[in-house]
Amino acid sequence: MKIRLKKTEHERENANRQEHKRKRIMEIRCLLDEKHYSVRATAIALGTSRNTVRRVREGEIELLVQSHSNTHSRLDPYSSEIMEWLNQGKQFIEIRVLLQQYFGVAMGKSQVSAYCAEIRHINAITLPKLVAGHYVSRQNVLQHIWSGKEFPEKDWEAICLKYPNLPLLDMIIKEFRTALKNKNVDQLTRWTEHYGSSSFSHFNSFIKGLKRDWEAVKNGFTYPYNSGFVEGTVNKLKTEKRMMYGRAGYALLRAKLLGLYYQKKAV
Repeated sequence: MKIRLKKTEHERENANRQEHKRKRIMEIRCLLDEKHYSVRATAIALGTSRNTVRRVREGEIELLVQSHSNTHSRLDPYSSEIMEWLNQGKQFIEIRVLLQQYFGVAMGKSQVSAYCAEIRHINAITLPKLVAGHYVSRQNVLQHIWSGKEFPEKDWEAICLKYPNLPLLDMIIKEFRTALKNKNVDQLTRWTEHYGSSSFSHFNSFIKGLKRDWEAVKNGFTYPYNSGFVEGTVNKLKTEKRMMYGRAGYALLRAKLLGLYYQKKAV
């Protein structure tokens, strides 16, 4: 009479793991040999890595199944919690955060996602379908703040609710644009004094830069002149200088540039 010993929980888990690996190897070889899939296409179809496909494409299946039968993951002690989170519909990234928050386990995204995918496949856990949400692009928000582009009121209220500092940022930018549009130096002065020590470090740095060159800033607000007519002049002079480098001296270079100037002026 043969006596059969009852398998321990670890042995049952090991047997299930081996059976899962055996099926996965047979699926990989079926796609490679019978359906002539590439390594990359096989990895995508089965949700595994290309290294795994290359490793099991040849050799005895039973040896490949047994080769890593004694290895354990650092996440094995938390498999029950991970399974519960998966049943709740949590994503891999959320599970990674929860592991670090509750158990202090710091692991990479790929390690956690691979372990969760294996548990989900073994226990046939299906993830709920994601519902398409309503998204607002950052570019539309910036265009609304800077140039007053039309923006849905509901979206603006929702964004301000999520980012409470956004209304203050909108007000600061609108006041600056008003002063810039009206060429009002007094209004700009009040703006710099009021927001020079705000909670926005970028504005503080910008205002400090204005104060360092305040005379030029005031002239830009006061007078209608600008430096637009000299745009590209320096680049043109340097181009001519490089073209004549090593071919002529300063006198010829000066005559050429002045000749072009007087020629255009005469026309």
